[in-house]
Amino acid sequence: MDRIVRAFPVSSKEALMAMAEGVDKFSCDERKCFFDNFNGAVEDWYFQEIEGKPYVIAIVEGENLEQGFDNYAALQDEFSVWFKSQVKSLTGYDLSETPKGPTCEQVYRFHA
Repeated sequence: MDRIVRAFPVSSKEALMAMAEGVDKFSCDERKCFFDNFNGAVEDWYFQEIEGKPYVIAIVEGENLEQGFDNYAALQDEFSVWFKSQVKSLTGYDLSETPKGPTCEQVYRFHA
């Protein structure tokens, strides 16, 4: 299973929560269609404030995520267009240009 982790600065926790509520207003079929591009991946969002600045940490897990991100910029269905516009408004990142958002590198895996 692949995992991609990214941290995005956001305008506020309230704006992030409003976006999450907006996602939930789309039908299950529309959301499923979007995630089918990522082979049924799952994404979790975590809010964190660092030195008084709000961030969202997004963790996506699934199979063959690179293929999904390669196709992501070209997606033009209603949900994908809305989602990308919300991310740009919330974070300043244009996912049509940088589909994964900010670069992140795993530097250590802590385990027994």
